[in-house]
Amino acid sequence: MMTAENKISPRQLRRMLFIEMFGAGALSVPALACYNGQSGGVAVLFYGFFLIIATVVFYILSEKIQEQFSENAKSYTELLPKAIQSIYFIRFAINVAALFYFFGETIQTVYMPKSSFLFILFPAALLLWYTLNTNLQKRARFLELIFPWIFVSYGIAVFLSFVGIETSIQPGTIKEVWRDIFSDTAIQSLRNGYILFVCGSPIEFLLFLKPAAKTKQKIKRSIITAAFGVFFCNVLLIFLAVRTLGKTLTTQSAWPVIKMMQLIRMSGGFLERFDILPAIVWVFCMMAVISGYLYYGKKMLEQLLLKKSKEPIVKKTTAKKSIMKEPIATGTSILCLLLLACLVEKQPYLWNSYLKYKIFVDVPLALLLPVFVYIAGRKNTKNKKQGKNTETADKIKKKESILYLFTILLVLGSSFSLTGCRHLTDIEEKSYVLSLYVDRLSGEENGYAFQVARADLNKMEERDEEIPCQITKIKAKTLKELEEKYLRIIPGEMEWNHIYTIFFSLEMTENKEACMRLLEEWDGDWQKSPNVFLVASSPPPDKLYKVKNIPKGAAGQEVSLLIKQSKKQQKIKSDQKNNTEKICETPIDYLRHTEQSPGKSILYQIVIEDGKIVLIDKK
Repeated sequence: MMTAENKISPRQLRRMLFIEMFGAGALSVPALACYNGQSGGVAVLFYGFFLIIATVVFYILSEKIQEQFSENAKSYTELLPKAIQSIYFIRFAINVAALFYFFGETIQTVYMPKSSFLFILFPAALLLWYTLNTNLQKRARFLELIFPWIFVSYGIAVFLSFVGIETSIQPGTIKEVWRDIFSDTAIQSLRNGYILFVCGSPIEFLLFLKPAAKTKQKIKRSIITAAFGVFFCNVLLIFLAVRTLGKTLTTQSAWPVIKMMQLIRMSGGFLERFDILPAIVWVFCMMAVISGYLYYGKKMLEQLLLKKSKEPIVKKTTAKKSIMKEPIATGTSILCLLLLACLVEKQPYLWNSYLKYKIFVDVPLALLLPVFVYIAGRKNTKNKKQGKNTETADKIKKKESILYLFTILLVLGSSFSLTGCRHLTDIEEKSYVLSLYVDRLSGEENGYAFQVARADLNKMEERDEEIPCQITKIKAKTLKELEEKYLRIIPGEMEWNHIYTIFFSLEMTENKEACMRLLEEWDGDWQKSPNVFLVASSPPPDKLYKVKNIPKGAAGQEVSLLIKQSKKQQKIKSDQKNNTEKICETPIDYLRHTEQSPGKSILYQIVIEDGKIVLIDKK
């Protein structure tokens, strides 16, 4: 029987299930729902179907197994044969290593691109080391404490998405959004729903948590509440991402929830980048998932290494030595995990390999876990009824092996058919970009002529009301090449989060391929703001940056103010135009509309009249 330190309350059960199930794919669920360029509405329904069926099956089987074998076994893993225990231990170890690596890669790619894996993962490794050296009750209390932080951060993120995005890019009516969401085919939706379930729901943790409940009251309601909460939160993220980015860009973004939150720009200057909020939620949840695999995997290993003796004799001195050696052993395991993640840093094939492993091996084995336990339980029951007859035991063992093999082949076959096969620096070390002017480079097919307007903080005095600006001209084929050449000329890394406007020359706007190529590179870089304004400039940069009564570096800010003032007029004009035509204000808006309606994207155009910048809309 389980000790008191391994017992949890129904509330702890509910919160632990929610955190662990929601954290596995909280940032990527919209992209997975829109897998292979399809929209995600019907896929979400299939995801809910898979989640409900899995929850019900795991619950019913755990009930039966617990009733029959709770007196003989402290945990479910004790009922499994050694070979099956080994398979599940290896499976848990693979999940720990893969999720730990992808956790570090996400943080590095999105927020700390110049920091090492060791710097990012070391604090997480300390938390995992603590998890391995604690009991289930302490782990439940820790997750129960961080639950309010997760829930509040998620609520703020969703609220800011509804408020901030609506005033930012005008994604269209709710009716149009839902019509777009529910436009995919049933077969593809079925596959997408399964992939969404694959990457977002370690429902098997229910088999370890349910027997640990102190009382049988409210357990069923706690499990249903946790599963429904996970489904609701994921559906809300999918809806917001598709509503904001569109199905194509949602699929192309590895972490569309972060991309969605980067679009928010609200007055008041509370936060520069709102994507920190969903990242906080995901960091907490992801650590809970990894620690869960570690904790339960450790229990499996302990059971696997136990001797077959029914009454093991252990001296007190030996027990004390083992207690003292346990933190050292777990510390060594975490250190090996940390070194492994650093060794395989930046391997592009790992995600695709892990996704295939999850689809074809990991999840089928997870779904088979209660079946294997049930088979093992039936064997024990038959042994009791028929006694210890050697001949009967041999027949049961043969039938058991055939049943295991048949079950594995059946589930794996069904799986195949279903799937179808920021570096932290001081302000003085950064170069703040205020606006960017882009023109086609004459004589080169893929070249651009950039003019970067940056804030010259070294020339700024304390009482200056205006920020001095410096214009730098650079020729490059890509934005990455622009940044490399810029660093050779101007000291300090380019900081793009303060840019207001990107200006395209009229010649640039006529070449859709050049526009799309540059904007796709802009949108693909997490360090570049996706909600910067995009306009076509009739005056050349030498005239644009010499407008009267406007500081040289404030042309982009002036244009952004003009665009905000013209939004009411824009709505009236758009009602009079063809429904497929749209004035695109941002790079991501231009990309999304151009992909949906090629040749129908309209940009604002600026001209200079009477020494002032005037905003017009023109094809």
